Amino acid sequence: MLWSLGAWAVLLLIAPGALAVEITFPSGRSGCDVVHFPRWSVPRDAEDKYNYPWKGFLSGSVYQFRHAEDTPRNRMLVRVALPWLNESNAITSPDIYWLELNGVPQVRQASEAQWDSGVPLPNIMGPRPMPRPPGNNRPIDYEGRSFPKKGQEWAIDYGGVSSNGSWLSTASMTVHKRSRDGVALSATTYVDVFHVQSGKLVVAVTGTLSDFDMLRSKANSGYFIDDQFFVAGLGANRRSMLICDLDRLAPGH
Repeated sequence: MLWSLGAWAVLLLIAPGALAVEITFPSGRSGCDVVHFPRWSVPRDAEDKYNYPWKGFLSGSVYQFRHAEDTPRNRMLVRVALPWLNESNAITSPDIYWLELNGVPQVRQASEAQWDSGVPLPNIMGPRPMPRPPGNNRPIDYEGRSFPKKGQEWAIDYGGVSSNGSWLSTASMTVHKRSRDGVALSATTYVDVFHVQSGKLVVAVTGTLSDFDMLRSKANSGYFIDDQFFVAGLGANRRSMLICDLDRLAPGH
């Protein structure tokens, strides 16, 4: 299933299993779609092997991406995993899909053998380019421009930069309720994508901690794929993915 987001629109998205997510295009130029994956099933041995009793994936799940040899650059393999108990363990879904980003994004089933033949995408499965950490009451300073946070505090994964430095994302949140030891229990989360050269905000996504787990997981506030795409999971179960074609969002395009 695919939802295409119109220009100038303020969209209230109800992703499968998720709360409302608001997506806006402040520059008035739309270039984003939302795709839905059929399912992300949990391995049958998850309870015995990892003491994981749930039937679905929880907040904190992350996408894993691979590229297979002899396939177009904009076609990749994707699956979901949840770090569990410690950083060396992850509960990985047996479901794998091809994600086609050329033109209208498409999703189709892939095999374990195809996954095994692929290699992790750089800057996604490894260290990602990031701007210097801002102070909590300071914007991100990058390439002579300042990029502010929308929420009251920066997320752990406060921002990212695309491979050629043309695009920058910020992630912040406003906490509404905390536990006695100060951990956020409820918050509004903000993920913004900027065109660096012009400083313009082109995509603004507002959600909750269920959509963007900004407390525990770096990489849960979205990924840049090369200098062309920005993708982000919507909803704790990662059944929906926002895909933005940055070429279509660039000012003057």
